[in-house]
Amino acid sequence: MKIDKEAQEYYAQLTAFYQQFRRIGNNYNQCVKTIHTIYGEKKSLAFLYKLAEETRKLEEICRQVIELTKRYEKEYLTKKE
Repeated sequence: MKIDKEAQEYYAQLTAFYQQFRRIGNNYNQCVKTIHTIYGEKKSLAFLYKLAEETRKLEEICRQVIELTKRYEKEYLTKKE
């Protein structure tokens, strides 16, 4: 049995990215709770709007990661088999 070091490294990096993504989600929830607790309605809405803009950027990055992963699987992993 042959172990593909490059595929292993890619998987490790993807796993690390997923863990970071989960931490961002936890921080996101904490931010929303804190914003609602500390600030008034108008200021909360302004902060949440900015947070939503950044979330859209993060969503696009996530889509790119998924696309790159699919391309990697298609072009690289299927050729190794």
